[in-house]
This record gives sequence, C-alpha cells and structure tokens, in this order.
Amino acid sequence: MFKEAYRFGHLAASHLPYLNDPERRHDIVVDLVHNLLEPNPRALAILEGYFTEGEGRVQDGRLRTSLASGQLLVENPFMVAAGLDKDGKMVLALYTLGASLIEVGSVLFRPQKGNSRPRLHEPTPKTLINAMGFNSEGVFAVREYLKRYKDSDIPIGINIGLNKIALQDQERFPEKLYPYLFAWVAELLCDQASYFVINVSSPNTPGLRGLLQEEGFLNDVIWAMQEVMRKKGVCKPLYIKLSPDLDPQGTEKVGGVILRHKLAGAICSNTTVNSEIKADLGQQWVDVKGGVSGAHPMYRSLVLRQIAQVYRLTQGSVDIIACGGLDGFEPVVNAAYAGANAFQLLTPLTRRKPGPFVFHNLIRDSISWMDRVGIKNFNAIRGLHADKFT
Repeated sequence: MFKEAYRFGHLAASHLPYLNDPERRHDIVVDLVHNLLEPNPRALAILEGYFTEGEGRVQDGRLRTSLASGQLLVENPFMVAAGLDKDGKMVLALYTLGASLIEVGSVLFRPQKGNSRPRLHEPTPKTLINAMGFNSEGVFAVREYLKRYKDSDIPIGINIGLNKIALQDQERFPEKLYPYLFAWVAELLCDQASYFVINVSSPNTPGLRGLLQEEGFLNDVIWAMQEVMRKKGVCKPLYIKLSPDLDPQGTEKVGGVILRHKLAGAICSNTTVNSEIKADLGQQWVDVKGGVSGAHPMYRSLVLRQIAQVYRLTQGSVDIIACGGLDGFEPVVNAAYAGANAFQLLTPLTRRKPGPFVFHNLIRDSISWMDRVGIKNFNAIRGLHADKFT
C-alpha cells in the first residue's frame, strides 16, 4: 500500500506540465522538507512511518560499520551520497528514512548558480544525466543550515568542490590558490563535519577532472586541508571521490596518494561521461552534456572495476565507499565482493522505484541475508571477488 501510493504519486507528478522537470520536482521537495517537515517532529515521525512501511527505524548490531580506522562508527553501511542535499537543508529528514549518514555538497567557497537549465534529465526510469555544474549556496549558507543539527548525533560528511570561476579566471584565482579554496571550506565547516571529501571528479565543470585528479595537485590539496585541521586541533577523516572514467593508471596514482597521505579512503565513483553508455540510453542522449548515474549495467561495471582496483592497490587497508548503480540488494553485495565496506545512494532515492523506501529495503534485506548465510557483517565478504571485477 505505501509503495503503491508513492509510485502513483510520483508517476502523476512527472506528467504534470509544471513538474515534468526532475530538477523542479527536487527543488520543491527540498523546500517543503526544509521549511515544513524538518521543524516538525510529528511530521518527521509520519515520514519515518510511511517510508519504513509502518515498521520504524530498524537497527541491528551486525550492520554497525566502522570507518576511518575507527574514527567514525555508523549504525549501518547505507548512506546518502553528495548531490541530493547540496546545501544541508534536509539532513534530519534523510536520516529519518533510515540512512546512517548524510553527505552534503558539493560545497563551494562562494555561491554558484551552476549550468543553465535544463540540466537534469531522465533517459530511463532508472537513470539520470546530471549536468548541474556545482550549483551551491556557498559555504557560509551551508554553515548556517547545518547549525540546525548541532545538537544531533547524525554523522554529516562534507563534500568540497571548486568554483567554476576559479578555473576560468586565472588572473584572480591562480592555480596555486586552488588548494587553499578547498582548505578554507574545510576550516569553516570543520566543527560540523564528520569527514571531508575532496571532489575532483565532477564532469560538469570544464577542466576540473583533468587538472584536479593530477597527483601533484591532490598532494597540495591534502596538505592544505590537513594543515587547517592541525591548526584547529582536529583530525577529520579525508576521502577522495574518483571518476569512473579514470584509466587504471590514473586510479593507481590516486590510490598511491591515498596510501601516502594515510587518508581514510576513496569514494567510487562519480557519474560517467562514457559515450557508449549514453548511446545505449538512446542516440538522443549522445551529445547531451552531463554525467550518467543510476542502474545501467555498463556504469555498474565501471564502478565495480574501480572499487576492485582500489581494494587491490590498498590491500583493503582503507575504506572504499561504493557509489553508483546501487538500487537494490544484489548490486550492494556485488560492491562488497569487489571491495567496498560502505554504500552511498542518490539516484534510487529520486526514482519511482525504489524511491525513499530504498534504505529500509536494504536494511531488511541485509538482515535476512545475514541470517540466511550465517555471517556477521559485510566485512566477511569484502573483496572476496575483487579479482573477478578487475
């Protein structure tokens, strides 16, 4: 009953003239959640009851997950990926759905509108093409929004990106300044972050991937961020978010950076601009700008291959957070077999199926699966099939 009603409403809304733009629907939901649901505990209780099908938040000690060498302990390995809540406006509501952690961002040092609309497309019921271009209200606005959660125990990750103007205006923003722009955001949000992510893999800011995934640049960004934290007397875990379009040599270099700087790990992966995948979605999407996400088999293969490569490079010594194509329990298990120990979701939350039920589904399926196969947690199978995916 719960799922059928949601799916009917989603389908009906997507056919209304004003709501047929997925970004507009998302903006309306964010505003409603931020202004009406989050300040109202009773409304949040209804939200939780609805999207857990009346069961409420399900907890099981076997799902507790230790990240960043024990610095961060979360109640389950299922998290909200950056991009859904870019400015930190609905952390509590997303947590209410069953997620153990919400990653906010990408957060930029100054406000940015992003690319021109339309910039979010739905090629199929299970995929998206995202060409948002780092739309962000900026670090000061995010800091204000996150104050709402200062007394909560909700783990919040902060994903940091770089403004387009920094790449376009070399006179005002020389390259040597870029690492300090990342560090400045980290300094301003250090008290509110459970961890930071260096996002050097967005395909929607021209020149970003080519420059920022270079080994030398990554070294400078990491040094700047770690220096800021040392001065503040804190040591928040650092992750790097990779592009699935990196070749094996590029992934190996980033893996080396992670090990050399003793980072917490990697998030694998961002969206893909792979032309074969776009062509498979239909010829009308081949020249559409943006990165593909969702449950496409070729995209899943790219993500799994990268997870397995990073796992083998690091010998499982760091976290690998899977992100991409995780719309059900089977893809999650495959990601664990490849080497992941935590799982981020975004696209499935926005689709008609599974929609916001996805966290409750995954938790329930995980408990049933552990009971059936007799294991204690996902770490028991982590990386067992890494060779299969590389």
